[in-house]
Amino acid sequence: NRGKHQTSEPTESGYANIAASYSLKKGDILISNATSSAGLTGHAGIAVSSKYILHIAGANQKPALISLSSWKSRYGKPHSWRSITWVYRVSNSSVANKAADWAYKNFYKKNYTYKIDTKIYSLNPTYCSKIVWQAYYFGTGSLHVINVPLTHIAKPYDLPVYFNKTYKPKYITGI
Repeated sequence: NRGKHQTSEPTESGYANIAASYSLKKGDILISNATSSAGLTGHAGIAVSSKYILHIAGANQKPALISLSSWKSRYGKPHSWRSITWVYRVSNSSVANKAADWAYKNFYKKNYTYKIDTKIYSLNPTYCSKIVWQAYYFGTGSLHVINVPLTHIAKPYDLPVYFNKTYKPKYITGI
């Protein structure tokens, strides 16, 4: 249900203003409705710096960095007017930075395969929202920032729901 993630649909003229005013921040969680794979709808990534997002694009792909402009071209309005990316931010920047650093260290330039499975604690194979979930689960130590999904499959649209109340990310904008 994409309606629960956005406050309002951007207008054609308002889209440029939203996109122009948003600045990527380390630890930001990006969730798009532009893709589906193996019955799992949506796509997710985590900002590992103010310039790059770590994600895995799908089958036959490896974890990779993508710039915000490339993300928007692939998963945002330029891809399709009906596509949108929702951006969420954990207010505790120390927690967000730890998660981003962990994701970068454990996934960037790794030869992991793409597969959606219930092995939530293993790094390989992986999928887009599992990377984000693991970053906040493993990367933040013993803070209990995020809960284990009941199905052991981290769904893109449900990422904000998995967080404990203290660390629940706030919706920032749609891009």
